[in-house]
Amino acid sequence: MPRKRITVTEKRKWLEEYEAGKTEAAIANETKHDIRTVKKAIEEVRRERVATLAKTDLLKEALRAHNETLLSTIQSIIPVITLPSPGQIIHLGTSREPTLIPISGGKAKYEDGRQIKVIAITLDMESQPEWGLLAEHLRRDRLWRALSRWKETLATHLEAAALMKRRLAELIKEKTGYEVADEPSDGHFIYSWCLGPILEIVSSRLLGLTDESDVDKSIVADTDRGEVRCRAHSSQPVLAKVPGAENEFREKVMAALQELQESSEAKGFINSYRAAEEATAKARQAAEDIRMLRLVPGTCRLCRRLGM
Repeated sequence: MPRKRITVTEKRKWLEEYEAGKTEAAIANETKHDIRTVKKAIEEVRRERVATLAKTDLLKEALRAHNETLLSTIQSIIPVITLPSPGQIIHLGTSREPTLIPISGGKAKYEDGRQIKVIAITLDMESQPEWGLLAEHLRRDRLWRALSRWKETLATHLEAAALMKRRLAELIKEKTGYEVADEPSDGHFIYSWCLGPILEIVSSRLLGLTDESDVDKSIVADTDRGEVRCRAHSSQPVLAKVPGAENEFREKVMAALQELQESSEAKGFINSYRAAEEATAKARQAAEDIRMLRLVPGTCRLCRRLGM
């Protein structure tokens, strides 16, 4: 009659007894098995246990590394969720072709035609594979709604900044008779990039970051050179060469700036900034909350492959 097969449970019990101090010979004698059979069974279960522990350690390490990767992605989001300073967003050209505007950690695509409109705001990290895994983990998390709102308000603010720049170009032309151009043109003109430094100081004034005197001091008449310059920029760009009419030209520019500050475009700029400021704070907080957990909840396709 064939001998009964030794079960895994029995083998594990023999290992426990052996590790508790019982000899292989004693176990063989009590169970009526050959000592070679007992030795082989004990060694088999011991190898199985070592392999299981090793696999468990590898699994723990894989899950830990995966979680750290996701936390790193969260960490990289936080500094990107910012509201650009006036100086960063007002240096927009007047091209009527779709343009990519660099923003912190990404870009904004906008078209400048009859109606300035931001087409899309994308973050560089959105093309990374970790972004998709994070989206799977945080499928219904408030972070995504907060990020969407931040992008929406930032786009509106970029549009408002571009509209305000366009309005300034119109006012400069109305007050001085000078064209605002990207490239040299016939007749009197001001380079469009010169509007950036002017708008930077005006924007700061509108947002309460500087006072009225700063705006007044930013435009200077250089009678020695016959120029009107903008001190708001370190290079003090020349707005116009007007020998003998420096003070008159400066007053016209200042009148344009005053009218700009009272315009609907300026009000739109301020309102869009406040809305974007609030959305930025909420999006950053949503990301910070996850970072402070030190554990990204949920699962993704990699987790499922690891048996989670």
